[in-house]
Amino acid sequence: MEKKMRAIILLLFVLILSACQDEPQPAPEAEPEEETVQVSEEQIAAETRLTEFIELWQQKDFARMYDAYLNEGTKAAFGKELFVDWQQELNSELAIQNLAVNISEPAADAEWSQELPADFKLQLAMDSAGGPVEFTKTMSLLYENSDWFVEWDPSFILPGLEEDDTVSAVKELAPRADIVDRNGKGIAVNAVGYEVGVIPEKFDEKRIADVAALLDITPAEINDKLGKSWVQPNFYVPLAIIREDQAVLDQLFAIPGTVRNELTLRSYPFGEPLSHISGFVGPITAEQLAERKGTGYETDDVIGRRGLEESFEDELRGVTAGRILIKKATSGETVTASEREAAQGEALKLSLDADLQKRIYNAMDGKSGAAAAIDPKTGEVLALVSSPGYNPNLFIPNIAQSRYRELANDPRLVFFNRFAAAYTPGAALNPLIAATGLEAGTIESDATNKTLRATANNLYDSQLQAQGSEAFAKRLADFGFGEAMPFTIELTPSTLSLNGKPGSAGQVQANILHLAALYTAFQNGGSVYEPTLLADGTPKVWLDSVISEANIEPLEAAMRESLDGFTGSLSLIKAQGNENGIFFGYPTEKPPYVLALLIEDVENENAVAQKVEEIFNK
Repeated sequence: MEKKMRAIILLLFVLILSACQDEPQPAPEAEPEEETVQVSEEQIAAETRLTEFIELWQQKDFARMYDAYLNEGTKAAFGKELFVDWQQELNSELAIQNLAVNISEPAADAEWSQELPADFKLQLAMDSAGGPVEFTKTMSLLYENSDWFVEWDPSFILPGLEEDDTVSAVKELAPRADIVDRNGKGIAVNAVGYEVGVIPEKFDEKRIADVAALLDITPAEINDKLGKSWVQPNFYVPLAIIREDQAVLDQLFAIPGTVRNELTLRSYPFGEPLSHISGFVGPITAEQLAERKGTGYETDDVIGRRGLEESFEDELRGVTAGRILIKKATSGETVTASEREAAQGEALKLSLDADLQKRIYNAMDGKSGAAAAIDPKTGEVLALVSSPGYNPNLFIPNIAQSRYRELANDPRLVFFNRFAAAYTPGAALNPLIAATGLEAGTIESDATNKTLRATANNLYDSQLQAQGSEAFAKRLADFGFGEAMPFTIELTPSTLSLNGKPGSAGQVQANILHLAALYTAFQNGGSVYEPTLLADGTPKVWLDSVISEANIEPLEAAMRESLDGFTGSLSLIKAQGNENGIFFGYPTEKPPYVLALLIEDVENENAVAQKVEEIFNK
């Protein structure tokens, strides 16, 4: 009985163990094998030929496309002259660039056989004078003469294009955006102008001299235009483009046979005083056209050539409107193949005060030099002058070669941008050198007055020796010497010497805007804001605490003692055999801004001081 009971218990234990075990798991199913797409040799051969054809297409090698890749039927239908010459002409006239041709994946059930056409769906995209063109089209290749050849028609150039159709591009420039000063006054704007011409059969040639004088051209130029081979008695002959001047226009159109066509001209209302800021626009050069290939520029476009007109060309120009029109040979109907809407450029608002700029320029009275005025609390540049300037309106629409040579050969170097150059600052650097001495403990604050009256060389050399070359160089590096100043226009960096290490005071070269910015530290708690030319910029500290607040008062007191009514530095510097006069500072009472003024080749400090007083008194 006991043995039997043990057997029953053992059997129950085995059953319990079996019940506790995991259910048997089915074997994992094998991953389904990816379906292998069989690519036939014929598909590979046809697609290879098509890819080669597309590469030549993108290179605009139409002759090789025709000779080596077109099938016999296409050659018979269109001929080499139409295929090659027409495409070359249309590519040029329509300014077709950036052709992209992508081949879609053929359908899985597509049949590939030498007896059947090999069809490929293409996505085509290109840029043109009429805007972007995008379309989809199927290209077929036929097997003949032991290889695959392309079947082509003109609709691969433009959608819907057929043989004998006429294609034209219509372009309309968007108005170029304005450049304005902080008060909204125009620095570079669009204005009304006129193209003036004559109808020969109605024009009295005895009045040629009168018309020439009013248009500011020579009688010979008018005779040359009237003598062109294409001129007919009833044709309109353009002579010149002039600005809106009612007195001149009244006199011109009192002369029988004269005709005018209104147009838009770029205008620079402030002329010379802002010429190095504004720059000008002019016909695009071949080099500029090559640099901007594929960006929509054409040979008859204008482009910024100097100053902000050049620097902000992309923002000011906007988007040109354009259409590509196809006149159908069969119906005479005109259809639009592509169209792009115009978009005006982005107006540029500057921190400059154009009236202040003009006042400073006029005070310089044609003397060579540079000037800068800065709001110390924001870093906004209120004036940035290079004198002498030139009249940018002379370049609109195009300057005569004789007038350009006259400006280029002007001994005053009117095209040289002096505010972008660097000069020897001389004693104008003394307050900053004195600040380094006060910080280093090599100048006592009660000796500051005497220190600032020292000559530039003596102070510079003494502090170089007292502080040591390495420490002195580091302190001047804190003032931004040896680095490019962040600014909208590229300026020559201020440097201690050619090798960047402190040598003699005469080796120091400083940009006038840089030095003007450093003088703002005296009104700004010792820090310098990043100079900005754009009105929408947020003030940003460029050099933090370059002068300790404790040292500002003794330095300002010393600068006030040396200038009646002003806080700053006034000095003469020997430079290349001439004396350059420099002023850096601000009126002691209620200073509106920090002014830096440099006049080349002056006889004494008084000449500069008088100009400073004239600027602030007005």
